[in-house]
Amino acid sequence: MRTFHELLLLPTLLRSLLFSAPASASASASDSDSDPEVHDDDNGLFSFRSRPDLRAPKWEIEVYDQSALAPGYWFFGPYETLNMDDELGNGWIGPHIYAQDGSLVWSGAALFEDGNIEDFRLSSVDGEEMMTLMDQRHAKGVFINKNFTVRDRKTASGPEMWTFNSHEFHFVENGTKALVVWTKGGEFSKAEAEKSFGFGKECPVACDGIHEYDVKTWESSWQWTSCDHIGMEESSYKTEFLEQQCSGRWDYVHANSIDKTDGGDYILSARHTNTIYKISKDNGTILWRLGGTNNSDFEHTDGLNFSRQHDLRYRGTNATHTFISFLDNAKGLDANDPTFPYSRGLLVALDERWMKAEIAAHYDHPDGAGGLAFRRGSYQPLPNGNVFMCWSERALQSEHSADGKMLMQSRLRVDWLGTYRAYKFEFEGTPVEPPDAVGEVVDGRHGKKTDVYVSWNGATEVKSYKLYKTKKGGKLRLHVDTQQKNGFETKLTYDGVAEYVTVHALHANGTVLGQTDIVKIAALKTPEVDDEEPNTDTDTDDNTDDNTDDNTDDNTETGADADTDTDHEDSDPYWYNDIGFFLITGLFLFGFSGVVFIIWRRVRYGGASGPKRSLLDILRRGKYQPLRDDGRELDEREGKEGLMNGHRRRRDSDDDAFADQFSLGDEDSDAEEGGKGRSLEVDGEGSDEFRRR
Repeated sequence: MRTFHELLLLPTLLRSLLFSAPASASASASDSDSDPEVHDDDNGLFSFRSRPDLRAPKWEIEVYDQSALAPGYWFFGPYETLNMDDELGNGWIGPHIYAQDGSLVWSGAALFEDGNIEDFRLSSVDGEEMMTLMDQRHAKGVFINKNFTVRDRKTASGPEMWTFNSHEFHFVENGTKALVVWTKGGEFSKAEAEKSFGFGKECPVACDGIHEYDVKTWESSWQWTSCDHIGMEESSYKTEFLEQQCSGRWDYVHANSIDKTDGGDYILSARHTNTIYKISKDNGTILWRLGGTNNSDFEHTDGLNFSRQHDLRYRGTNATHTFISFLDNAKGLDANDPTFPYSRGLLVALDERWMKAEIAAHYDHPDGAGGLAFRRGSYQPLPNGNVFMCWSERALQSEHSADGKMLMQSRLRVDWLGTYRAYKFEFEGTPVEPPDAVGEVVDGRHGKKTDVYVSWNGATEVKSYKLYKTKKGGKLRLHVDTQQKNGFETKLTYDGVAEYVTVHALHANGTVLGQTDIVKIAALKTPEVDDEEPNTDTDTDDNTDDNTDDNTDDNTETGADADTDTDHEDSDPYWYNDIGFFLITGLFLFGFSGVVFIIWRRVRYGGASGPKRSLLDILRRGKYQPLRDDGRELDEREGKEGLMNGHRRRRDSDDDAFADQFSLGDEDSDAEEGGKGRSLEVDGEGSDEFRRR
């Protein structure tokens, strides 16, 4: 049964059915021309009508065992160039979260102004799980809560002349300490340069350092620098043009990851020395080296050999071994030969008593031989025992079972984007911002219809969306469509012309998680014809500009704020529909009233003697059927005779009553004495007695 509010919307619904409104110009952004940049490639980037500012990259996915995959979402930060300061992206750069089917869940491109970020992941920060990342352009560590609100931005205030290094933002000791890499300029003396590689001049270098910060106070609690402990001779990042190499600041170490052991010592990965270092927490001395150029302190077994490694992590210690994991890139961008046929993730067991190192597990590059992650990548154990690997180039990532079997691989469709690291986490996103929606009127099979596109950036718990037709104030609404959530953006449709709509986002249990503001559907704008020069361009750019404004301003008007929209609300674009609507409504009501009056009169003054028939009986049988005195129906002949007799009795009664008004003498007394016997009832014995007398 319709509610009172729905009945109040009936005129609007009738108008939309009786009249076809002009086709509306699209209120959405164009899929292909919203951005003139050369990388705005629809085949490799998403386009969303409700969020035209987001152009997240698409994935190519191959799944080999769906049931074996761990639950969770993909976290990564695509970039074009790692050191991108001035050239920004256009909706595809920044932190992103994806579902395992490759659909976008959240894009932080707008939050970080399309700038580069690194190491986007979930971290335990002082007992609270938060999203953390490094904002490269502003040299800050950023903390984001599950509502996608930036909780804090920290500038690691290192000693003078140190600069922020965006390789590491890692939390240890239950999230109470943060490890960060910093870099400052240094110089090796002429004697040191001569001793290291026969160069007879001073050599400026980049000294990488470790800084540990207290999360509550954000003060540095421990520092260490490579120039005091790692010599130039350990570097394998050399060229034959030594003078050119030392004319700038030689990146001879290139620290890229740090972690902390249960005993409080530190482990450091140096990419340009192909070495992993264990560093004393007490005095900063190097306790041992793994790998490197003929200087490893361990005996390598099982073919352990690695180079240009990334993402070193401490994985625990048992009675006999210490376990570490990292990505063995096996090859960098320099001229050095690969140290292994392909890149691989390694879990290495270290016997620190007998100084032996062996491979405990390995996870190979999806492309096999020749598959090399030249630049970056990561290694992540998952709660169910799987391992999630990132291979950097085209953001290639893969998931493996504990025994090394590859269960899934995915890479970006575009070849001009990569990532520093990628992760997989179970996550529940509850954004504080409302859902976004935009609508357009289009031609349907049976007339005009209103298509509405809705999305909610970051919301992981939405199961379905409900579309309501409403008025500008939003107080009255009519439910017109429900659709299951379909990826980042879902389409809903109303079979008619709606001027305002709103959309509710529902949990699987039916709870309303959020709703859009009142969305104004743009009316048709007839294009003006330029007599001088025909316009051969499409209206895509205009629609994009208009729609973006609608989405950010007009489409979210509510209450008193909506009254400021004088451009669209001072005049109703469908005024001529209202005239026709009221005319037809008036005719309908007039005709309906006439039918009701006729039926009522038939019921009230119907012909034959006996009980009157109910309106329900009349409507059910299609005609009035008289009844006998005992309530039974008359047959057709009896009914006709009864009606004729009734008419005669009423005519005679009316004539006698008229004559009584002019009777004299005894007739008056007779009338008084027999008044009761002279009843004017048409039905009953009284009328017969009146005729006999």
